[in-house]
Amino acid sequence: MALLRALRLVAKVHAFEVILAVIAALAVSALLGSLVVRLRGLGIPLDCWRLAQVETSLPAQCLRLVEHESLAAGEASLALAAAMAVPVFVGALLAAPTISQEIEQRAIYLSWALDPGRIRWAAVHLAVVLGLVVLLTAVVGLLGDLVESARRPYVAADATFDAFGQRGPIIVTRGLAAAGVGAFWSALTGRAIPGFVLGLASAAILIAASPLWFDRLGQLEAIPESAIREAAVIEFRYRDRGTGLVQTLAELRARSPHELDSQAYYDWLSQNFTPVPYGYPGRLYPEIVLRQALIEAGVAVVGVAGAALVLRRRPMP
Repeated sequence: MALLRALRLVAKVHAFEVILAVIAALAVSALLGSLVVRLRGLGIPLDCWRLAQVETSLPAQCLRLVEHESLAAGEASLALAAAMAVPVFVGALLAAPTISQEIEQRAIYLSWALDPGRIRWAAVHLAVVLGLVVLLTAVVGLLGDLVESARRPYVAADATFDAFGQRGPIIVTRGLAAAGVGAFWSALTGRAIPGFVLGLASAAILIAASPLWFDRLGQLEAIPESAIREAAVIEFRYRDRGTGLVQTLAELRARSPHELDSQAYYDWLSQNFTPVPYGYPGRLYPEIVLRQALIEAGVAVVGVAGAALVLRRRPMP
């Protein structure tokens, strides 16, 4: 019952923010859905991609491959970029005013006077917000996976790192992370706009900083040339043509007999070593996605807990 009352309150008091978030999510979902229909509607057989690698003249049923690739590289890439951004917007937009407007309008103090359980109040209201975020972003994440399957039908969407972070479960956890930090900043500032802006900025920093730990989410492996299109290449290591020993670039630079970055150094490197790409093969995609999602979900938990603690310590006027 408490959740239903909170849901009605959020829908009534914050109708503008809820409607705007729904419109943003539906707009991106509609764009993604239309691309799935258009890409699949081209009806290109799977053999066409294999033939395009080895043949210069394609059969008639493959002639629309150019149109497919243009759509996949153009509109589909832009739509997936929008899918990466919309959960941040939705999460921050829904979370920030839920607390800050209640503080600004002093309605929160009346609620606390009638029911002094501040942590419970925060938990119920933020649970409603997080539920709405999950509902809106889950559709975007699912459609993002379908777009990836439609534009790269020769490989399973869960076996390639193409468009990593722009589709699937990460869309949901990114929205939750934005909601968590938005709730924290709005509770701390007591203002809707600063809470929303700081929530957006914090979530953007989280996205920008994710490459810092991406190479630590799993064990890096050598990527064979046949699987490099589906892999996430992190770095190049170098195999000694004489001994077969694989070393990192830092190790080679430490033992170089020539001045670093000189022409003699590059000649020595190219004549004695073969570059080998290292990273995550496509089969590790589900594992890496899970670990990234857990990090973002952890940010959401910390943000919500921080918001609850700030509200608990906020003095009555």
